[in-house]
Amino acid sequence: MPSHQRRVAFATAALVCAGSAFGPVVAQADSTGSFYVNNAAAADCSDSTTDSATTPYCTIQAAVTAATAPGDTVTVSPGTYAPFTVTASGTAAAPITVEATTGTGIALVAPYAAITATSSSAVTLDGASHVSIQGFRITEQSNNNAVAVTGSTDDTVDSTYVTMTGDQSAPIVAIGSGSSSITLSRDYLSGTTTGGAVSVQGGSDDVITTDYMVDQIGSGVVLNGTTSSDVTSNTFRSSCGTAIGLTNGSTSGSVENNVAQVLSTQPTLCGATNADEVSLSVDAASASGTSADYNDMALNGSRTEVYSWAGTFYSKSAALDAATGQGSHDSNLSTATASIDSANSDAPGELSTDILDRPRNDDPDVANTGTGTFGYYDRGDEETVESISNAPAANWPEQAPVGGVGTYAVTASDGWGNAFTCTYDFGDGSAPVTVTPDASGMCSAQHAFSATGSYTGSVRIDSVNGMLAETAFTVKVVADTPLTPNVTVAAQGAEGVQVDAETSTDGWTISKCSVDFGDGTAPSVANVTGCLFDHTYAQPGTYTVTTTLTDSDGNQRTATDTFSTAATEFTPVTPTRILDTRSGTGVAAAGAVAPEGQVRLKIAGVDGLPSTGVTAVALNVTATEATKSGVITACPDGSALPGVSNVDFHADQNVANTVIVAVGADGYVDLANVSTGKTHVIADLEGYYSATGDSGYHSISPTRVLDTRKTAVVPAGSTVKVKLSSYAGISAAMFNVTVVDATGNGFVTAAPDGGATPATSNVNYLAGQTVPNEVVVSVGADGYVDFTNSGKGQADLVVDLDGYFTTGSGDYFVPIDPERSVDSRNSLDFIGALGADETIPAEIAGVCPPLDCATKGIEIPMGASAVAANLTVVSPTANGFITVFPADGSTAPTASVLNFLAGQQTQNAITVGLGSTNGEFDVDNASKGLTQVVVDVFGYYGS
Repeated sequence: MPSHQRRVAFATAALVCAGSAFGPVVAQADSTGSFYVNNAAAADCSDSTTDSATTPYCTIQAAVTAATAPGDTVTVSPGTYAPFTVTASGTAAAPITVEATTGTGIALVAPYAAITATSSSAVTLDGASHVSIQGFRITEQSNNNAVAVTGSTDDTVDSTYVTMTGDQSAPIVAIGSGSSSITLSRDYLSGTTTGGAVSVQGGSDDVITTDYMVDQIGSGVVLNGTTSSDVTSNTFRSSCGTAIGLTNGSTSGSVENNVAQVLSTQPTLCGATNADEVSLSVDAASASGTSADYNDMALNGSRTEVYSWAGTFYSKSAALDAATGQGSHDSNLSTATASIDSANSDAPGELSTDILDRPRNDDPDVANTGTGTFGYYDRGDEETVESISNAPAANWPEQAPVGGVGTYAVTASDGWGNAFTCTYDFGDGSAPVTVTPDASGMCSAQHAFSATGSYTGSVRIDSVNGMLAETAFTVKVVADTPLTPNVTVAAQGAEGVQVDAETSTDGWTISKCSVDFGDGTAPSVANVTGCLFDHTYAQPGTYTVTTTLTDSDGNQRTATDTFSTAATEFTPVTPTRILDTRSGTGVAAAGAVAPEGQVRLKIAGVDGLPSTGVTAVALNVTATEATKSGVITACPDGSALPGVSNVDFHADQNVANTVIVAVGADGYVDLANVSTGKTHVIADLEGYYSATGDSGYHSISPTRVLDTRKTAVVPAGSTVKVKLSSYAGISAAMFNVTVVDATGNGFVTAAPDGGATPATSNVNYLAGQTVPNEVVVSVGADGYVDFTNSGKGQADLVVDLDGYFTTGSGDYFVPIDPERSVDSRNSLDFIGALGADETIPAEIAGVCPPLDCATKGIEIPMGASAVAANLTVVSPTANGFITVFPADGSTAPTASVLNFLAGQQTQNAITVGLGSTNGEFDVDNASKGLTQVVVDVFGYYGS
């Protein structure tokens, strides 16, 4: 069932009352008997004017004083005015009319003609007959009647909105003795006066109809010695007193179609007992010839009496009917539907329109229980109608080119299927256009603007049920230019994309935007002037993003972008040497890297790698034949050199370390020699990351998978195998490999089992050294990895598995700009040197890099499962080793990532899991001395 619109509050009504002007009222030329008032004209108004059509009166009183002949009309424009008194009279055929320009219906929506009274009645009719007052908004601030009628006949006060402020004792409207045939119709009366809403003293044949009366401490309508008068279709919301009272011989009255609810349960507030506060009271002297029926008289609060008739109280209409024959069709339900389509349309004083001047309507959802000529009139002041709902259509342009014919449309409905029309005013001085809706309820009009600028137009919807809705719109009119999409596609998180599509060149508004993200999901569509969409891909990859823009003239353009997620996966390769400055491999000519120099190393397309789409690379980088101590720093080509290190070396040393680094947009990485001496640089390719990679990462707590100290030492030139087939689907492994107790110099090479040992290296060592390095290596088809000792003597190998890759599953990798995340030497990290056998958490995810929040912000998100980093030990005071592991409450595993000697600065690449709730990993100093630690991060893994 459609919702019905009943009274909520006049002040917040969502409709414009019927009869209101669509545009500003323009004074017409004077004709005989026409007088105009407009104090908004300032110096242009005059109370001594002789031609008010040209120079209006400033005050209503001056115009009323001039309007003395039958048929004279005083028209008052919006503004605030002083009270006035009418003493002249018209005739039945030609009344004198004083009206606001808002016309019929209560003036709910500003602007309106307002009268503020501070020391007298706002409107006084004194000895004035056949006078009509209509459409004013009155504020009465004094203890006087807002409307006072004395010695007058055949007058009407219609569509007047009255508010009495403060606690007063005078009735809001007073019809004094000597007056008769006074009509109060479609008025809104509100106040806190003990005098009540309407007081009628003496006279006869008065009509109080279709009014709304809300009074907190007074009665509604009281007829005192007033005969043959009608109280019809009013609504009463009172706190105290009687809603409708006929007293002192008010005989032959008619009380029909009223809705009365006296709400008070506080006799102390009202100064009367509950029994005195009935909805209808007819005393014994007034009962003769008086009738009451088709009213909605509700029980409220703790009251038990609704009626008082000839001195007897009745709580229900059935009891009143049984005793008096009155109220047989009354309702005592106090529900909205009880008043719908249940009135007597032929009741004395009944109007064909309601308080808002809307016609009576037959509610199709409620059975007709009324009587008279029409069985569907509602009780009370307001007719139930179905409100109009409307919304702009998709092709409503907010921007249009000069001369372009645009379509403007609204779809509307009142739920009951009533007919309506739509009137467009385009705000450019052209004549309004009225159209009827199509079968779907859409009203369409076409219009072309002839000049650039901003225009505010409106469309008004008029339903035959009297409801009115109005929607404003603004159109920016610009030069005619073609549609050219401007689309920005950017990463949004690891697996997300953000598409921002707009146009600054099209003359028309973009009415529709559609984005197909290229992954088989349904396109995102918006009927907006531009579009901003976020989308998350189920898998990392490279996708074609297609954006289609349609403007309000039907023009359509498409833009296509190739997008790769920030999330990537790993592709292992057979270890391959792609850089050796000693031989000229990977560089233009052989030669050591100069002090503060760098190697620009090509990655994309090298040795079978894809020519595009490689986002990061895993390398084993070795510094050799250095003439001074220093560090190698790796970073994406084209970026500024970060304050991090990857390989820390000393003169005449061979030092290797694994480097996982983002690749520049041009397919290159930079390896910078940060030292005052020369050094040769070697780089062996271990694998690469891309959006189309095939292997995801699994982080585990470090696990020792080989320790030849407990089995058999590895002789020179020999190979030892590590079995990994227990890890289902494994394609590559992430190891920490440590050489111990070597009897000669050499290096260790890791490679997938089943093939020849490649001409690469992973761990370079000297006799007697303990040297670790992280190793990323493919796993052979048989599930084994080979470690070959290419040295002059035997050596022991210790191999710890830190994690592994599997094809088609596991976590993605997101490379980042290298950043120093932890430096215990930096007071801002609040860490300080690690004590002997101390474990500290390294905060990684969800925090800013030290001293770098403003420029980088948080780069590693909470929820990351592991990080690719480099850990450096600085200034240790005793020999020892470092173990890293997820900060999940567990103790340090039997594994190590870095072995060091007192006073030695050394580093190793680490791939370490993060605590699932805190985004941290623990660093354990297994030594009897102090040591400082530095952590540089190059990317993270996540799911």
